[in-house]
Amino acid sequence: MLIGYDVEARAAADVTPRFLEQARVLHNRLGVPATLFIVGQTLEQWVSEFQAIAVDPLFDLQQHTYSHQLLKTVHIDDGKSIRVVRGVSLQETRHEVRKASQLLRKHLDVESIGLTGPWCYYRGLRDRPDILEVLWEEGIRFTRTDGRNEHDWHPVSMDLQPYWYQALGFPEMLEIPIHGWHDCVIRAEVLGWEDLEGYVESVKPYIDRAANEARSSRCASMTGAASVRIPRCAPRKRSSATRKARACAF
Repeated sequence: MLIGYDVEARAAADVTPRFLEQARVLHNRLGVPATLFIVGQTLEQWVSEFQAIAVDPLFDLQQHTYSHQLLKTVHIDDGKSIRVVRGVSLQETRHEVRKASQLLRKHLDVESIGLTGPWCYYRGLRDRPDILEVLWEEGIRFTRTDGRNEHDWHPVSMDLQPYWYQALGFPEMLEIPIHGWHDCVIRAEVLGWEDLEGYVESVKPYIDRAANEARSSRCASMTGAASVRIPRCAPRKRSSATRKARACAF
């Protein structure tokens, strides 16, 4: 199971350092690893704060592109209206990924091999081998891009499990889907930002199912979701052996 956070706020407000501080406190109290997928512009704004969390062995740091540009066009049908948001060109995709990787390397001593695609997409990148090729050439080895249902909307069923892009010619590129709702979408467009309790209740069924299936898989000799072989993630240059594979562990 991957617990991932997209860290993408670029406003002048202090929401990012406050999030980093609280996330570190929570995950250390629970002893649970997590992965931060960081927008490059956000990293540029809060370098010292990210450096502080980068030394924590519970956190793996990966990328969310440089400026949060969509890799792929989304055609959103939310039942009330149709919205189309276009993805950028392959050239722009390469620039976004490369620049984010350079910043992670420069400021955090991290070699980025994981990426969350901004907004996420129906079917991930299974219809875009051209984008996969760019990501592979830029050093990406696992992605979180499959995070919308057939309407390019939400929620995404937990029946959708991790898969490899083998059929597209990338047998060592792993997709780890995002389940349920994007938090910013359900809070902004369904519940309202003030309904924190409602948001927590909306997340609980997914957490409970993940916990139950994790227990079941351990008792069934690594069957079901746990049967996916996770690649060992590239360690940070300064990391010890105990900090190598924090990005992904089922």
